[in-house]
Amino acid sequence: MKYQTLHWEGDASGFLWLIDQTLLPTEFREVRCETVEQVWEAIKVLRVRGAPAIGVSAAYGVVIGLQSARHFNRIDFDQKLQQVVDDLASSRPTAVNLFWALDRMRRVATENAALPSDEMHDLLLAEAREIDEEDRRMCLAIGRHGHSLLPDGAGVLTHCNAGGLATAGDGTALSLMFAAASAGKQLHVYADETRPLLQGARLTAWELQQRGIPVTVICDNMAAQVMKEGRIQAVVTGADRIAANGDAANKIGTYGVAVLAKAHQIPFYVAAPSSTFDLLLASGEQIPIEQRDRSEVAEGMGRKTVPDGVNIYNPAFDVTPHELITAIITERGIIEHPNTNSVRQHLTSWQQASTNFCNRRKSVCQENAKAATSDFAEAFPQVRRKNSGCRGVVRIQSVPQSERWNYWRDAASAARIQNSASSKLPSSAYDWDRSRRTLTFCGWLAARRSNSWICTLASRIRRCSAMCSRADSSLPVCISASPNW
Repeated sequence: MKYQTLHWEGDASGFLWLIDQTLLPTEFREVRCETVEQVWEAIKVLRVRGAPAIGVSAAYGVVIGLQSARHFNRIDFDQKLQQVVDDLASSRPTAVNLFWALDRMRRVATENAALPSDEMHDLLLAEAREIDEEDRRMCLAIGRHGHSLLPDGAGVLTHCNAGGLATAGDGTALSLMFAAASAGKQLHVYADETRPLLQGARLTAWELQQRGIPVTVICDNMAAQVMKEGRIQAVVTGADRIAANGDAANKIGTYGVAVLAKAHQIPFYVAAPSSTFDLLLASGEQIPIEQRDRSEVAEGMGRKTVPDGVNIYNPAFDVTPHELITAIITERGIIEHPNTNSVRQHLTSWQQASTNFCNRRKSVCQENAKAATSDFAEAFPQVRRKNSGCRGVVRIQSVPQSERWNYWRDAASAARIQNSASSKLPSSAYDWDRSRRTLTFCGWLAARRSNSWICTLASRIRRCSAMCSRADSSLPVCISASPNW
């Protein structure tokens, strides 16, 4: 069965579809969110859950909340934006991806203060879509980096649900298992039921069953015995927030599993995107822990199990100290034995790699044609020479978080210059998609000159990038080509 945890339908006046996870596994139903109140409620009552999925849903929630303000003047539009962001931020306090996504949406509006409200609304939808797509790519990257940690034939214990239902893609913890299965490994997953809401029994077991991966559900208090029997060779969980020293907050019960894994000398892995790190918090002691309603314990699954008048303590999360974590897997790689230094090195090394990438692209503009052609072969490996004419489609996309609107304005200008100066293509040969910040160039290109045409174009775009990315040179510019033969 193919499913999407969430997806957007339509343009900026559209709506958000979510799987109602409170009904699984007995009923599969999608709900349509048409108001920001519905998005808030879906996050609060766990119709959508998991830190990455909450972040993506909140980004789309901003778009929904601003639909009524689309034709306001910009001052009133920005005031409405702040109100919507504040409302959504109040839904759940622990999942840092919620605040990360909302801050990102707010930052895009701040950086484009000159845009009229309707164009700003369209740009915010484009940003939400980008957050969505980034999450899907992130899931694949986590699985790619982490599945090597799971030996063939291993028994793997997981807690709560950190699969596709918790993200826009294949998940975080479960992405390792999906990637391992794709690589031909035979795994057997043990899923803690995860009291009090049974996300492991209801959701993780359902997902693994859909993907054909053997799974056994156990009660939370059975984990020690299953480990003692030698059935478990690795533990993999997700995380809702990770402090600067590597302490990781996850669903209540995760800390106990980590202690048991340490006692049985079993590696304990945490899989989470880099956006889950909260570097403003020195340790896990500073992570706010959400307190849930007593009814989740006293009336679990609709039946009263605790006498009236008895106090109930129901924290939604606990914090696993970094000393108990063997490694943290992110979309950027693996942090072994996480601590303040290794976390900082992992995150800053990626930023340095981005800086080097950007600088290398800038230097291409100053090299001779032969070097530029060589660089073209690297940047556009899928563009192949043919003996006959071909219709080439080149897409150029940018990922900088700052100056992106200026970048695309100048890139479009460079394209027009290139179009008239060298390519001899009609003005209709390129298309500027403002909402997706994508330039598409189409034209009949003779095979003997198609490479040089695109190469020259790429060089011109890089020159624009070098000029427009000075504000934040650590952020890369990605240029890709997709031919339509």
